[in-house]
Amino acid sequence: MRIPKNIYRLIYIIFVIFYPMLVTQAKAEDIEITENIFPKNGSATGSPIKVTLKGKTYTENGWFDQMVDTGRAAPDEKFIIEAVSKYKAGKFKEVKGQWMPDEQDEFANSYKDPEQYANSQSYFRRVTRSKFVAKIFYGNYEIFFVQHEVEGYGSNTMPYTIKKVKGRFYFTNKLASDPIYSYLLAKYANFLKKKNK
Repeated sequence: MRIPKNIYRLIYIIFVIFYPMLVTQAKAEDIEITENIFPKNGSATGSPIKVTLKGKTYTENGWFDQMVDTGRAAPDEKFIIEAVSKYKAGKFKEVKGQWMPDEQDEFANSYKDPEQYANSQSYFRRVTRSKFVAKIFYGNYEIFFVQHEVEGYGSNTMPYTIKKVKGRFYFTNKLASDPIYSYLLAKYANFLKKKNK
């Protein structure tokens, strides 16, 4: 049985259009980490407090540019991508609107310091490429780990904490004084380092 030429053409068109989307789609796997927490000034003996951390690690194609090109970014990922783009463009006034309403003035005040403003601009202008490494869930917060390739600095991973309120995502620093958040952030960063070796 011969396959008509128009069927071959259709198969070819489908392959050309959709294959790049499939190979560049970001893939993430669910992970669960249990940490044993002992008293800070004691030894690691006796009964610890067990904390279970749930999250995702991006196993393939978490690069921002690929996710934008294929339209595969989820709403929370798109929020981070757009914010980093604004940071790189020096549009800090626009980034201000992406923070929780009661934190926007604090964010704006932090950039009134000329030195801090210049340092932030210098850093983000040197970012050549970014990708999602992982995200963790803590209550109704999401903490993204983003790896930035920085000209002259190599690569480094930064956390971005967001919260969804009334259908919108916002950046927030409300967890900055949360001891569990700080502990888990450090532990998760250490886990990523070991995983990526």
